Amino acid sequence: MGQVLKKSRAPHADPDLQICLGAVIRRLRNQLGLTQEELAWRADSHRTYIADVERGARNLTLRVIANLAQALQIPLDRLFAAASASAAAPRPNGKAKDGQGRVAIVRATKLPPLPPAARSRKVRSRSTPPNGPIN
Repeated sequence: MGQVLKKSRAPHADPDLQICLGAVIRRLRNQLGLTQEELAWRADSHRTYIADVERGARNLTLRVIANLAQALQIPLDRLFAAASASAAAPRPNGKAKDGQGRVAIVRATKLPPLPPAARSRKVRSRSTPPNGPIN
């Protein structure tokens, strides 16, 4: 007979990545001039869930991230890239964690602001928003 391999645990996700994704979502929401309630309505979520996401207190599913990206009018890959860049950005001590949990010196990257046309476009996912119709 052969050796029996033990099941190994998957490494835990970096909590900094959740915090960085939440910060990117908050920044994009503010660039669009949306409230948490409006973003929640567009992403088919609850306002308190969006608040938890922005604080980095939620471990998001891919479906939720895709809904948020669509509601924020940003491609999914750009949202992930912004969160990854933010997670790798230098800490106050000038160092940052790489994807392996090791500390490395990195340069911060900043995303350009959304074009005015993207900021003014409204997305509708339900028949009526929580505070009446969108004009």
